[in-house]
Amino acid sequence: MSSNGLYSGLYAQIRDCAELLDDVLLHLKIGDSNASDSKRRELARLLEASDESIGPDYASHLFKALVLEADPELTKNWSRLGQALLSADSGSELIPQLEQLASSIENQRAAMLFRMRGRAC
Repeated sequence: MSSNGLYSGLYAQIRDCAELLDDVLLHLKIGDSNASDSKRRELARLLEASDESIGPDYASHLFKALVLEADPELTKNWSRLGQALLSADSGSELIPQLEQLASSIENQRAAMLFRMRGRAC
């Protein structure tokens, strides 16, 4: 597999994580989010699985690796954040933590795009 193919696949995974996180953040900010929202539950499962030493799927491993590379401090207490997403009705207190995570993922997405264009190896 070429490096462009590898980076393209990773980029798609990063984009999917970023879109999920952005969707949850948007709904939290406008106030129409609750703990039963499917996207919110999906993000909570991803965070909880990423907090485990052996996550159940590829997406959780990739998610953790990307954020760990950018900022190892961000991965602390992911399980607690995932549980809070599942239990809190408003979730507004979660916005700063989720925004920090979104920023980290966006940085990784931009770096991957840079690599795909052949400017870094």
